[in-house]
Amino acid sequence: MQNLPINWLTEGLLDFEYKKYRLLAYLQAVRSEFGQQRLYPVFSDLIMHYRNLQQVREHKKLVYEAFPQQITRADFEKLELVYEKIVEDDETMAQIEEVIQYAAPLFQEAVYQGRELYDFIERHLEINPVGITPMYFNEGYLFLDAFRARKRRCTYTASPFLRTPMRSTGVSTHS
Repeated sequence: MQNLPINWLTEGLLDFEYKKYRLLAYLQAVRSEFGQQRLYPVFSDLIMHYRNLQQVREHKKLVYEAFPQQITRADFEKLELVYEKIVEDDETMAQIEEVIQYAAPLFQEAVYQGRELYDFIERHLEINPVGITPMYFNEGYLFLDAFRARKRRCTYTASPFLRTPMRSTGVSTHS
């Protein structure tokens, strides 16, 4: 699968069309993984990119609001002063803002699709204890027999996803 670097938004060429097609290629690969019922590692990676995009948008807004303003005129009828920002976005920031506006709904839709797949897997995953039940459930052994004529024994480790806003648990298996 094609990965998207963490700083894809500001890395390399700052051209809307380039960033758009790079993002679309990544999201196409993500949807392909979801189509094959694979969540790991794409789902956590997708959520991380979406959260980073939201953080960039928020920090840009906070920085923009922190700059001083200049009084342009006084409106005596409404009894108010009209202010103007001293700092305006340059071409680079305008390009980044355009990419953010385009990418945010696409990321949101892809995260929603991943969450639907996660919920589907969670609803249809059946885990039954065999033999002695351990006191510690985050590690152990499991048998996989869903699509095979013979059973396969694996060890597993369960851990929470740290980068997701939703309560999610990942299960890592080893043969």
